[in-house]
This record gives sequence, structure tokens and C-alpha cells, in this order.
Amino acid sequence: MFTKKQIILTAIVFIVLMPVLAFAGTFNLPDTGQTKCYRDVSPYDEIPCLGTGQDGEYNINPMSFTDNGNGTVTDNNTGLMWQKCTVGQNNDTTCSGTAVTYNWYQASGTYDATYNPSLQNVCSSLAVGGHSDWRLPTKKELMSIVDYSISYPGPTINTTYFPNTKSFYYWSSTTYAGDPSYAWSVGFGEGGVYDGYAKDYYNYVRCVRGGQ
Repeated sequence: MFTKKQIILTAIVFIVLMPVLAFAGTFNLPDTGQTKCYRDVSPYDEIPCLGTGQDGEYNINPMSFTDNGNGTVTDNNTGLMWQKCTVGQNNDTTCSGTAVTYNWYQASGTYDATYNPSLQNVCSSLAVGGHSDWRLPTKKELMSIVDYSISYPGPTINTTYFPNTKSFYYWSSTTYAGDPSYAWSVGFGEGGVYDGYAKDYYNYVRCVRGGQ
């Protein structure tokens, strides 16, 4: 027989895991790429990972990509298809050329009388790889391609598949709940996730399709 405490704990675990389980089978959450572990007290130096329980000890669903040879890259864990190059760069093997920054309204295709009066939509105007259903990635989607084994100044991404990525901030489509005039961005210089950029700020853009 289960005790009342065991029943309550089981219910709590089920409630917490239910959204994850419901999503299971859709895609595999990719590993972060982190391979190092560190002491949790000063001097915070690197230590062997075995037995620490830190991220670097585990390698579940290793990051895996396929270059489709048409300016797109598929994440073999999530199934998302990414624009290989940053918007503005040439659609070639090295992503040559100059990446262009946009404010969030332009990047997401959101109307704003001051910052996007012409209703520019950077991602939906793409036709890379023969596809026209490109969109700005969500915060969590953009985080999924960050490689945390790469230290500052980055770029914290696999540059074999995403060459010439800028060690700077890339917009996500996710609005910051604490202030709707701000949106989340991911910094590919150190892999940080930030809510501190107003939507009229200019960041880089990498578009995605599928998922959501």
C-alpha cells in the first residue's frame, strides 16, 4: 500500500511531467553540447565530470545536423529546418557577405506605426531551399542550436553547419511577458538568453520552419 505522502508525491511528479510526456515522440530534446564540469566553490576550476551530476557528465541526444545542400540545415533531434546563413549573408557554403540587423517588428512581421509601418516580414519573405514558410524562431527553438561546449567569445554554435554566425544577439519571436515592448534574444557570443532588448533594437536574424 502507498502512504498518503507517496500518493501526493506521485501526483506532483505526474503533473510536472505530463506536458513533457504529452510532447514526447514529437522530437528529441538535443543535448546542450556541454562537456566540462566545474567546482561549485571558489576557485570554480574545472574538475572531472564523473559523479558530479552536472550537465557535462551526460550526453543524451547529442547535437546532430544535416546540411541539405540548398541553404538549409535540418536538426536531426528536433526536426526543425534552419536557415544555414544569417539573414543578409549570401546563400553559399561559407555564408559570405554581410549579415543585416533588423528590429523585432521587422524580424517577426509585426506591424508598428513607427518601426515597421510597411509591415516588413523578414522571414516570410525568404524562399531559401525552395520553401516559403519561414518564420522567426521561438526562444526555446533558438536555444536548441546553442552549443554550450564553446566558450566566449563564440560563436556558440556548430560553425560547420552554420558558418559565419555572428557572436552577437539573434531575435526570437517570444515577447517578454514582464514588458510587451521587449522580446527575448539569444546571444551567440556566450550562449546567454536575454529579455533586456526593446523591440526597436536591432539584432541579427536566423529563420526556421516546421515545429511550433
